[in-house]
Amino acid sequence: LKAPIQTGKDIGVVGLPKVLTPPPYGTRCFFLGWGYSESSKTVLRWTKFKILKPEQCPEVDLRVEGEICARDSKKISYTAPVTVQSIFNYRFLHITCDPGSIFSKGDSGGPLVCNGIVTGILQIGANVANHAATFPLVSHYVTFIEEACAD
Repeated sequence: LKAPIQTGKDIGVVGLPKVLTPPPYGTRCFFLGWGYSESSKTVLRWTKFKILKPEQCPEVDLRVEGEICARDSKKISYTAPVTVQSIFNYRFLHITCDPGSIFSKGDSGGPLVCNGIVTGILQIGANVANHAATFPLVSHYVTFIEEACAD
């Protein structure tokens, strides 16, 4: 950037990840998106969730290696757990949702932010049960981002 970002009440800065690991248990994450809703496509929407230990999500079958659980922390209409499966060989984070998904058509490109770090960017939104939202993991692209920003 040619000038520093002017931060304020509604504008902040997020960091880039430094390691190739998924967010640890207890991490608070949120997602932002402009996706479709019945009311408007012009309102930025967001949702919070927390990465939980498997024993905190007994209703979710966590037999897949690397799969972790996150639950919506706003306690609104979609309180079903969100499972997060990290598949680092493919450089993606997959989040599967129950009906009433927190990710909608039109949310692609929105950030997944955990502890002030951009963890992923939504590539494919999940708007029906058992379909994964796919986030390319930003940690695999930090070198590219830093080189592109240096130009």
